[in-house]
Amino acid sequence: MKTSTAIITAILIPLFWSMLAVHSAAQEKKYIMLSMLDSLDASDSLCRLNHYTLHTKELYGVDETIEMYNVHHMGLVLFSVLPDFTSDENWSEVDLVDIQDQVFDEKTFRRTVEDRILSQNSGEKKTMQYSLMKSVGGKYFKSKNCLTEFFYVVSHSSTFNTPYGVLNTGQQPITIKGMKRIFDQGEEFHAPQTLPFPLDVRGPSPSSVNPSTYLHHWWLVQREYLSRKLEIRGEVAYQFWTFTDWRGQDNLRLHRGVDRFIYIPGKGIVGGSYDFWFLYFDTWNNPPIERKRNNKTKEELWHNVLEEKVMLAEELK
Repeated sequence: MKTSTAIITAILIPLFWSMLAVHSAAQEKKYIMLSMLDSLDASDSLCRLNHYTLHTKELYGVDETIEMYNVHHMGLVLFSVLPDFTSDENWSEVDLVDIQDQVFDEKTFRRTVEDRILSQNSGEKKTMQYSLMKSVGGKYFKSKNCLTEFFYVVSHSSTFNTPYGVLNTGQQPITIKGMKRIFDQGEEFHAPQTLPFPLDVRGPSPSSVNPSTYLHHWWLVQREYLSRKLEIRGEVAYQFWTFTDWRGQDNLRLHRGVDRFIYIPGKGIVGGSYDFWFLYFDTWNNPPIERKRNNKTKEELWHNVLEEKVMLAEELK
């Protein structure tokens, strides 16, 4: 009898976990309705939605558009609808009936935001697994390429540690140029004279650098730095940049996200750069298989980084 029970148990337990995994996958949410975000804005004074438009011509030399949706809840969630380089449209029509069980409801969305923002795992902070959805003329459209980033906003002294994904408006400012001087002069980063400055877009492919002394290290030190305070239309704004490298991740360096950006309290992120998206093929020297992602030389792109150039929202110019 004991043998039979053991055999049945051995069969049922894996079956249970298999069924649980299938159920979990079936319930996974992927689509976020803009109408739901609008309703959160209307019903909750702590939740706001701000929409901005960026034009890429000056920064990357190609005529594309980026839409930014800032959701203020628990912290800040930034949705960036990035250009699709294989067509002229960044949104595609979808049948709502086919994806209904994958659309976020309000409760699940709030729980997901809370989990992601408070997560200690840096990989939870930036993802392209979600798509925004909008309704136009009775039809539904989903974003083709949507970067979702989760931030927490604080204001305290640089004395306290600020982990990756936290925007600290109270820290002592330091520019990218200032950090590069520290990198070039110091020995903190394993003989920097043999390594490229992590933000340098002209450097060698990450595959050519010894991973035991470089790649793993940046998971520990990456974070957002405040570069300066400025004023935009009479409001105080904060410009940040992300200290992280160009190591390979999903071939898109997704961990870089909006790597230089401007933040205004109450409005959210109103300007930025998306080098990971527009420099993808250049960095890996892959042959083009789609519309050109940028029309700049490596030196021009490196100048963008050093001068901390960003695209400012059309609505604030």
